[in-house]
Amino acid sequence: MQSSVFNRAMIRVADTTEVSGGVTADSIKHELYANKQNNLWRLMCILAAVTLIPALAHAQNNQGNGPTPIPGVGFTIFTDGGYLSPPTPGIITPTPLAAASWTQNFPNGTSVGVVTFSIGGVISTRVTLSGTFTINPDGSMSSTVQQTSPPGFLLHFIGYPLPDNSLNAFIGTDPGGNVTGYNILGHGSVKHITLATLKGTYVSAEEGFLTDAQGNEQPFSVAGHEFINGDGSAHGTVSYSIQGQIQQETNYTATFELVGDGSVYKTATTTQGLVTHYYLYPTPDGNYIASVQSDAGSTLCGIFTRSQNQQNQQ
Repeated sequence: MQSSVFNRAMIRVADTTEVSGGVTADSIKHELYANKQNNLWRLMCILAAVTLIPALAHAQNNQGNGPTPIPGVGFTIFTDGGYLSPPTPGIITPTPLAAASWTQNFPNGTSVGVVTFSIGGVISTRVTLSGTFTINPDGSMSSTVQQTSPPGFLLHFIGYPLPDNSLNAFIGTDPGGNVTGYNILGHGSVKHITLATLKGTYVSAEEGFLTDAQGNEQPFSVAGHEFINGDGSAHGTVSYSIQGQIQQETNYTATFELVGDGSVYKTATTTQGLVTHYYLYPTPDGNYIASVQSDAGSTLCGIFTRSQNQQNQQ
């Protein structure tokens, strides 16, 4: 499988948080130790996949009679997944990738953001981003992103937004990458995100890989729901598959901590006692949360979502 997209249709129901939280927890109890090599090419790709695709975000809401959104402008979150192939002749073994991020695009065509990603179980957390973007004549978006903290690579993307600018499908255009994903528009900015932002019943689904002690990558998929209280606590239930072995109805609890740069750190603990960790990037309204697992040996990401009217019901 040379190329794959972990978060293709997951944008509507996907999440990594619940998924990873319960799933990884039970299924990989003794195998969540990564032995992957942290090669330079991997880091470069890593950023390529994780960095960003300046979002298709458009500053205004497209509902009602509000102002027409400005293409490319606004706050977005995204997850992306796929495979990275080393740019070395004769080497064709791909390495799985998972990433989650937020980006803020400005009317002058510049952007900033933060991303956390995994390549083959090698984790890079809270990498800062700075970039530029342009709207092409055909309506697509071309983006250039510079990582302003290590590893500091330069990445390129092209995106295809919906007419209402609510969603943007993108692909990395740097050699050696087979990476794609979605940007989801959010309204507001990082400063509007608090623990109370995360509240309600969320559903999720995700795919990825777990790396065992021998360095073997095991296919992993999970679906579930999570009940977040708005005070930094939550509980949930997931069912998952690892290497084709099914486990149904695994329960867990979780806590959330604001990091300060738009990242939210999540710790999940299953009833069996397995603890896993994630970085989350919510939209300011809390309706969507991009998530990536940050435990060594995991390559899992996704987006979880709640009913949009819940923000007025809680």
